[in-house]
Amino acid sequence: MNIFDADFWKELFSFAVVIGVIVLIIIFWSAIREFLVRCLYFLEDHTSGYTKVRTKMMEAKRILVWELSDQNPWGANNEPPLEIGKFGEDIESDVLQLPGRYRTTHMYVVGASGSGKSSLLMNFIIQDISNDMGVCVIDPHGDLIKGVIPFLGDRIKDTFILDMEDMDHMLAYNPLERREGVLIAEQVAKLLLAFKRIWEDMWGPRMEDILRNTLALLIEHDYTFAEFEKVLTDADFRRSLLEKTNQDQVREYFKNRFNNWSPQDRAFNIESSLNKVSAFMADGRIGARLAQKKSSFNIKHIMDTRGILLINLAKGKLAINADLFGALIMSDIEMSFLARKIEERFPFALYVDEFQNIATDSFGTVLAEARKFALCLTMAHQSLKQLDEKLISLILSNAQTQIYFRTSRQDAERLSKETENIVKAMMDQEVDLLQVQQKKFTLQELWEIAFYNLSRLEFRQAYVMIKGAMSHPEMIKTLDNPLGMDIDFPYDDKYSSLSLLEGNVKRRRNEIEIMLKERMKPKPKKETQEQETPEDLEFLN
Repeated sequence: MNIFDADFWKELFSFAVVIGVIVLIIIFWSAIREFLVRCLYFLEDHTSGYTKVRTKMMEAKRILVWELSDQNPWGANNEPPLEIGKFGEDIESDVLQLPGRYRTTHMYVVGASGSGKSSLLMNFIIQDISNDMGVCVIDPHGDLIKGVIPFLGDRIKDTFILDMEDMDHMLAYNPLERREGVLIAEQVAKLLLAFKRIWEDMWGPRMEDILRNTLALLIEHDYTFAEFEKVLTDADFRRSLLEKTNQDQVREYFKNRFNNWSPQDRAFNIESSLNKVSAFMADGRIGARLAQKKSSFNIKHIMDTRGILLINLAKGKLAINADLFGALIMSDIEMSFLARKIEERFPFALYVDEFQNIATDSFGTVLAEARKFALCLTMAHQSLKQLDEKLISLILSNAQTQIYFRTSRQDAERLSKETENIVKAMMDQEVDLLQVQQKKFTLQELWEIAFYNLSRLEFRQAYVMIKGAMSHPEMIKTLDNPLGMDIDFPYDDKYSSLSLLEGNVKRRRNEIEIMLKERMKPKPKKETQEQETPEDLEFLN
């Protein structure tokens, strides 16, 4: 290469020109881009608040529709989706569906009385039943149960209805029946949490010790709550159980502590426990069911076989006893799903209305562990005031799907900030369009609009937030009631729990009372004396 050659300089000049043109194009494009960006910012600053926010909302909605659609490969799931409600420009355009993969991350529903919660829950339950999913409903008042029964169809054969209002025909339920895959100590611990939840104001170490050891004896020897008083007051009966027990700690407790109390101290110490359990069992609607040794249904079996369990706690009639009965059921459900083997973990839907009344201290375990065991929990209640702060934080951080109906102003503030739903709330509710166009709202004003909107939603309107799938909450209107009528229609003979479950799973109340009376009859004194030995008397002392 000769630098003095003219062709060399021509080629170098041509190359430099090309490079220069490229540089000029880049600089020119950057300038144009900067100019366009500045124009957009200028236009945005002078565009009405309505247009800006509506544009953002439409973009968010497109993202939402894609994330929840079949085109999203991450949305595929073997379980059918759950239809939540209608949404769109006029809240009637499309149906918002919850993909099956989000069911095991739990659902939280809150709203004032008469806001539409029951209609929503009933639609969910009916969908799950029609999709052959295992379902359990814990209903404090019975309206949900009555609404669901006509839709059981062919699944009647898979259904158990525990109706606490039914006084004449009763499903047996023994919380002290041994649970498959659960140690006695674990079962007792869960039961104690249920008692502590209801009797928290009077709870103490002595009551806990008495309950723990007495329940352990009853569970080990296949008894029920009907024998609770007998263990504490009948020395012969207690001795017969202690002779056969394999629980050394229980034996030592009764031998070294319980039996060493003076008669006066013993009567005083057991009085609190006796009073509460006796009052609980004194209600015939509860006592007759809990006094039967063999339960009419097995919750774990219902889970494993995709069965249906509908429970009416009849809180209006049972009052505080309904809460304790529900807490015992909830403890049983927790033990059952934690004992499920991998091959048995079919998705199982659990609906608990007014859940705060029966949630024990282990509720955090349910929220944290349920997903691994395919439990799809739906919790509903009326107000955040019903929960303590620890439980509120636990639910709001763990429930991936949250649905807010009309709430109080105080609840609206907490829930709006929880979802950071400022502009969405402003645009989807009654905000004067002229005000939006003529002024820019301050941050505080936007919050106020959000609070206001959430506290005055119409009947069956709600905000839905699916964490991880939605960038903003979506306002929906719940689906029409499948019945085409009010939910609280009366039982029809065709759908009554008696006609559905007539047979060996239910027993008449008078049969139960005769059985219990015979079982509780004391043994003849002569027979008892023949069994006593000096060693027995020494053990009792």
